[in-house]
Amino acid sequence: IDSQGVIQTTNQAWQRFAQQNIGEPGASTRGLGVGTSYLAVCSADSAAQDVLAREASKGIQAVLEGRLPHFSLEYPCDSPHEQRWFEMTVVPLGQQVHDGAVITHTDITALKLATQVELHRNHVLELLARDEPLARILEALVKGVEQLHPGSLCSILTLSNDGRHLVHTVAPSLPDFYNAAIDGVEIGLGVGSCGTAAATGERVIVEDISAHPYWAAYKDLAGRAGLGACWSQPFFAASGQVLGTFAIYHAAPHAPQPVDLALIEQSAQLASIAIEKNLVQQRLRDSEAHFRLLTEQVSDVVWRLDRDNVFTYISPADERLRGFRADEVIGQNVFTLLTDEGIASVQALRQQRQVGDRQGHLKDAMTFELQQRCKDGRLIWTEVLSIPERDAQGSITGYHGITRDITGRKQIEEQVRQLAFFDPLTLLPNRRMLDDRL
Repeated sequence: IDSQGVIQTTNQAWQRFAQQNIGEPGASTRGLGVGTSYLAVCSADSAAQDVLAREASKGIQAVLEGRLPHFSLEYPCDSPHEQRWFEMTVVPLGQQVHDGAVITHTDITALKLATQVELHRNHVLELLARDEPLARILEALVKGVEQLHPGSLCSILTLSNDGRHLVHTVAPSLPDFYNAAIDGVEIGLGVGSCGTAAATGERVIVEDISAHPYWAAYKDLAGRAGLGACWSQPFFAASGQVLGTFAIYHAAPHAPQPVDLALIEQSAQLASIAIEKNLVQQRLRDSEAHFRLLTEQVSDVVWRLDRDNVFTYISPADERLRGFRADEVIGQNVFTLLTDEGIASVQALRQQRQVGDRQGHLKDAMTFELQQRCKDGRLIWTEVLSIPERDAQGSITGYHGITRDITGRKQIEEQVRQLAFFDPLTLLPNRRMLDDRL
């Protein structure tokens, strides 16, 4: 442009760009060629763009008047089929600013989309890191992709436990009647895009639902829902098993671009991470519930020590046995709860185990009797099963085991001993005691 902002010359790329925009309903008139005042084009821009247009006009004027060494501005300029972003750069022409300026428009759509995709991905990963509910994570994933591609409708379907049906639809933008019809459908070749993708484990691209054989049985349903295209990407567990499908729908027949395929692959991977993490957590919860059922409902005390003999777990049965709550025991050294004789006994057994380890005879479980101190000061007799925990090199990293109350048994044994060696009437030693001592 010259110093007055009038277009002096354009390259072929600008001419094609201008022609595309002028030929579209409601498109900007900024594409007029040589002899047109570019400043006037910016001033006459559409109402939706008037803020950016005024900013562009002011920036160009500042460069022409020498008040700015250069000027740049990012602006949207969508085509009928995609969102587009451009960067306008204005630099003075030659040494004399009065000679005019060169304006360059660079397509930065790919860069913008990559940035938005990365922000979307980070948002989903942040939800995963915060352990948000699975439904919220999947809904955020779906809505994020729909925002990246306005006009698209997305869904996530997961496989049922038997691996034969698609269930648990996450598709907030699809009609309810469509989601209800798809929920529970049996997978197989030719069962729409998602059913086929789940059955084959391969991406299925249907550009025109009305003409594709995979959708023959669902053509009317898709028509009522206003769906013209469907791309479905299966996602997998770490084991390779199909977990479900991520699908992108369009209202009209539509072919994916490479950027679309990259986005659907990344979205499927994020869905896989979220769902598999949820499955692992559910299995962990089930395992923990099973563990608690086995340990917390029995009378024996289940415990675990680290390498420093500090309790890291003890079952609630200990409160019934010795009166200590779990929070009063966890973090305490085991020797603080034993008598001096008990400590000496445990240390002697540990030394025996160490000798066996050095000789190559690794000894695992050991059972022994031990006196322990209760919260109220009483002493009780217990039978302890102790099992060492070892690392890959065989070194002991801790212990776990079971403690059982044998105080009653000890009392009976003492009574038997009394009956065996003492006269019940006089309580004097009898002949059996004499023979034993002799």
